[in-house]
Amino acid sequence: MLFTSPLFLFTFLPLTLLAYYGPLRRSRPLQNLLLLLVSLVFYGYGEPEFIKILIASVFVNWAAGWVVGSHARFRRLAMWGAVAANVGLLF
Repeated sequence: MLFTSPLFLFTFLPLTLLAYYGPLRRSRPLQNLLLLLVSLVFYGYGEPEFIKILIASVFVNWAAGWVVGSHARFRRLAMWGAVAANVGLLF
């Protein structure tokens, strides 16, 4: 599914926006979960095998963000580790 396809423009995007700004507008964690799930659906629609890579990237970045926020001593290491992991996924 491309960003310019009718399926995306007239179905996927409006439903996502309605859910995000509708019943979920009062809960930031649920909005974030919705965005994560619709991102997985969007990428999976185009190439299902990339979902595993996307999930791995999300987990690595979440873990690095947790380390940066809770362990001042390891902030640089976590940041550079996450950058290296993300750049490594490109190859």
